[in-house]
Amino acid sequence: MPNTLVHDIELYPPETFKVLLGHEVNRSRRYGDSLSLVDLVIETDPSSAQARHSAEVFTINLLNLHLRETDIPSRQEVSS
Repeated sequence: MPNTLVHDIELYPPETFKVLLGHEVNRSRRYGDSLSLVDLVIETDPSSAQARHSAEVFTINLLNLHLRETDIPSRQEVSS
């Protein structure tokens, strides 16, 4: 079942993330800069839509506080 939660702050969909990541990898190679990837997994009670929503909102807000404008936050749905 796809996630139907909606937030005021949206994360990039996986397709957009892949395109932007490709540009960043090329830029990193061209200029010899480093590139970091962080993969976060947020787990909640799968039967509680409210718990999932609260965890997602918390994570999105945390990312928005600490990421730079040039960072590329994205989401990937995980099937149960």
